[in-house]
Parts: sequence; structure tokens; C-alpha cells
Amino acid sequence: MQRQFRVLIIRTGDGKYAKMDVLSYYQNAPATPDANSVQRYYTFRYVYQPDGSTKLN
Repeated sequence: MQRQFRVLIIRTGDGKYAKMDVLSYYQNAPATPDANSVQRYYTFRYVYQPDGSTKLN
């Protein structure tokens, strides 16, 4: 299981909700990044709630 770094809750323009978990900031999401790891390659997962509720699992 990948660790999560940041969780963002997003409300869309039409009042729906999404949750986005940022899992990595490095290319290929290494478990232990080092000085040679290439940065600015976000890995994330998300959940979109199309019914407008705030229940985001």
C-alpha cells in the first residue's frame, strides 16, 4: 500500500465533491526517493461523488 502525502477535498462548480489523495511527487512513485529521483511527477488516486453528497470513502 502506498502512503498518502496530502488529501484534497474539491467542490466542483456544480456543487459535487471529489477527494484526491496525492501518493507521490516522484517519477515511478519510488518507495524511498533519493537525490536521483525525478521530481514533479504526481501519482494520485481520486473518488468522485456525482450525487452531491459529502460521503467520500
